[in-house]
Amino acid sequence: MYKYYKFNIQLFIIFLLQIFIVVKKFLNMLFLVELNILLLQSNFISTVSGYIDPASGTLALQMIAATIIGFGIAIKIYWYKLKERFTRSK
Repeated sequence: MYKYYKFNIQLFIIFLLQIFIVVKKFLNMLFLVELNILLLQSNFISTVSGYIDPASGTLALQMIAATIIGFGIAIKIYWYKLKERFTRSK
C-alpha cells in the first residue's frame, strides 16, 4: 500500500543547496530592485516633512520578528514531515 523510499542524504543535501541558491538569487534580485527604487526616489525628493513615531518603528520590528519566527516554524514543520517521509521503517 505504501511505498518506502531509501533515504539518500547526499541527494537531499544537494537538493537543499539548490533551493538555497535559488532563494539567494531571488533575494539578491529583490534587493537590487528595492535599491534602485530607493535611489530613484532620493533623486526626486529634496526635503522630508515627516517623522517616524515610536509606534511605527515598533510595528516594523514586530513585523520583522513575526516573519523570521514564521519562517523558522514553517521550516521546522516541513523538516519533520520530510524526515518522517524518508525515515519510515517497515
